[in-house]
Amino acid sequence: MTRIRFRPLLSLHIRTSNGYDELEFQFFTLFTTTFTSTEEATALLKWKSTFKNQNNSLLASCKPSSDACNDWYGVTCINGRVNTLNIMNASVSATLYDFLFSSLPFLEYLNLIMNNLSGTIPPEIGYLRSLTELDLSTNFLNGSIPPLLGNSNNLSLLSLYENHLSGSIPPEMGDLTNAKVFYAFSNELFDPIPAEIGKTKSLQNLSLKTNNHFGLIQKTIGNITEFKLLYLYANQLSGPIPSELGKLKKLNDLLLSVNDYQIDRGVSGLHGLKCSSRPGPGSGRDKFVIKARFMVSGCIITGQIGVFQASMIRNAHHGQALVRVVTLSYNQLFGPIPSELAKLKKLNDMLSSYNQLSGPIPKIGYLRSLIELVLSTNSLKGSIPAALGDLNKLSYLHLDRNLLSGPIPAAIGKMKSLQNLSLHSNNLSGLIPNELGTLSKNQLCGPIPSELGNLINLNALALSNLTGSIPSSFGNLNNLQYLFLGYNNLTTEGIPSFICNSTSLVRLNLSGNNLKGEIPQCLGYISGLLELRMSDNNLSGEIPLSICNLTSLQRLFLSKNNLMGEISQCIGNMSGHLGDLDMQHNYLSATLPITFNNECTL
Repeated sequence: MTRIRFRPLLSLHIRTSNGYDELEFQFFTLFTTTFTSTEEATALLKWKSTFKNQNNSLLASCKPSSDACNDWYGVTCINGRVNTLNIMNASVSATLYDFLFSSLPFLEYLNLIMNNLSGTIPPEIGYLRSLTELDLSTNFLNGSIPPLLGNSNNLSLLSLYENHLSGSIPPEMGDLTNAKVFYAFSNELFDPIPAEIGKTKSLQNLSLKTNNHFGLIQKTIGNITEFKLLYLYANQLSGPIPSELGKLKKLNDLLLSVNDYQIDRGVSGLHGLKCSSRPGPGSGRDKFVIKARFMVSGCIITGQIGVFQASMIRNAHHGQALVRVVTLSYNQLFGPIPSELAKLKKLNDMLSSYNQLSGPIPKIGYLRSLIELVLSTNSLKGSIPAALGDLNKLSYLHLDRNLLSGPIPAAIGKMKSLQNLSLHSNNLSGLIPNELGTLSKNQLCGPIPSELGNLINLNALALSNLTGSIPSSFGNLNNLQYLFLGYNNLTTEGIPSFICNSTSLVRLNLSGNNLKGEIPQCLGYISGLLELRMSDNNLSGEIPLSICNLTSLQRLFLSKNNLMGEISQCIGNMSGHLGDLDMQHNYLSATLPITFNNECTL
């Protein structure tokens, strides 16, 4: 049955200069057809009748007595034929077995994302020759991707992610020559990625991450010159990263981590390369705004860094040096850091930790845009360049776990934006300059400089082998969360109460010093404290009852002091959250019964 609905005539303009032609045009644009094919409506109703949740309120409008084009939820028509079926996140619990695809020849948009669809994808879905967008993501579909989908060569978007699809990607997917987006990540797909995928030359985004694909990355992927995003991480891919990827000049994101590759020199043509799966310092900052990046961490890449990185840097420098991020962490790169790095004037982040890099830190004082410099856990030698002090935007400087020697340059105090400095586990010597961060496990000596109290944005501070007292300026460190002053030779008379000004403290370690006096009551008011270590000192007096206010405390170490008095029952009541308690080798007593958990030592 067909209905024709006329819109009311609102106005009619006649221009005699154009004769009856304009009159005819104006008249016939005053109505539209809103009829629906009986076959299409019947097909949709038949599929709806198979839903397990017939009382779904969103779909209550879909009934024989109403007009599908005007009244049915999620249905849009053009010229009376169903063009769009958009039933997104509607709690539809059904299969696709009774979906009569052949009855909807004009369907262009099918969106069933975030429902409870189960079963397999019927091969008849390939009958939808007009389809331009198909989204079946975030359901419970299983089985394989039907090869007949390759017949839908008008598809620009195919999204099948977060299902339980298995088997291989059919070679027929290469027939989708108009496809721009293909997402099939977070499924159970396996077998090698077919070489035919390289025929989809319009493809811009391809994500097959988090599957079980194995074998090589096909060289034909280099034919897809429109690529902007390619995610293949968390599979079982192996072998070389093909040099053909170097042709992808528009590529912004390439994620390849949690695989096992060798990298080809030709990949240096890329404008963006990312394999990282390990967040580094400052990873909370939004890196998606960065338009050019080389990120290949966590890929088990081996070889000399100069072969790989220097060629990429030269290529990037040729292209106006737009590179913002270079990440090569967690590989097996060795050799010196190439001096070409200094040419990347717009570089924001340089992260190459956990490799086998050697030689000195190159002259990078001209990289005035640098925000993160992380070279931890390598074999770098020589001194810390004083030119680092010119990096006014630098927030993160991590040079720990290397073989660096000599003094810490005084110019480090010029880095006004510095929030996190880690230099521990080197061979640094001499006096500490006025500004510093994490410097434990070195051979530094002397007192703690009071100027540290000026670093009001400091988040973590760890020092060892130092003498003297804790500077009162530490009371200014309101943002401090981690303070590790354990095993120095500090001789402060009592634990200074100004430490309590650091109300953000999460972990406080003052063990292994010569601290005397009583434990201050105010420590009990640092509500977020998780760990408090004060063992191996000369503390005396009673344990303050305010300690019982620390309802988040997980570890309390007070052993080997001169504490006395009775252990309050309230400390025993902390056993619900207190995992480790050590108060042995003191002069404490307790009235029984008192209850502790099994990890407590008195």
